[in-house]
Amino acid sequence: MRLQIFQEFSPVIKVATEKIIDAETYVSSIHSNIRMSLQLLDDVLPIKERANEFSRRHQEATYSLIKLIGLFEKYEVVSPQLDIFKLAIGVAKHDMTIAGVRLCAFLIRILPMDIITPDGVSQVANVIRPTEEQLHELDELVGNYEKATTIDIIGYLYDLNVEMQNIFLSKLFNNKVPRRQPLDPRIKVVSTEPEEMEKLRKYFEEETDWGKSGTV
Repeated sequence: MRLQIFQEFSPVIKVATEKIIDAETYVSSIHSNIRMSLQLLDDVLPIKERANEFSRRHQEATYSLIKLIGLFEKYEVVSPQLDIFKLAIGVAKHDMTIAGVRLCAFLIRILPMDIITPDGVSQVANVIRPTEEQLHELDELVGNYEKATTIDIIGYLYDLNVEMQNIFLSKLFNNKVPRRQPLDPRIKVVSTEPEEMEKLRKYFEEETDWGKSGTV
């Protein structure tokens, strides 16, 4: 049964990781291509990325996390300590959702968009040159999205994979996987050690935007 549970979680973790990386990579390409085009050209912003494509990738990443949270709820009776991951990923998903909505609304304003004219011809509209103020806003919005995705969620998914192996496979193989040890002490590592779980729960419920909002 332990092996079956691990095998059910493993592909869901893998897909969630891939979808998060895909969305964040697309955001990074938007950011770098805008900056590069402004350095090379003086008139327009001829990049290929689109706000609706980012929205699609962001939604797929969100759905992959929802599916993972559903698995936590399904097997809560088997391994209740995994509830800390349900909390951690739920908080990070909250941050990613807010960052994604704000970023998408901004990208609609500054990115080109493809439209179909009444006679069926495809045209590119909204080709503008961002102002310095818009570029600073873009930097902040992209930074917030990258924080929520690559630093928080991807880290938590890595931690989850480690804990899943240690909880469900370690007795089968008489071995354990070492936990993540980030150089930045501000980065949270999620584990199922009782003392660490207590600290993490306090952090997520009292110090994050999600906790302060009264969602808990």
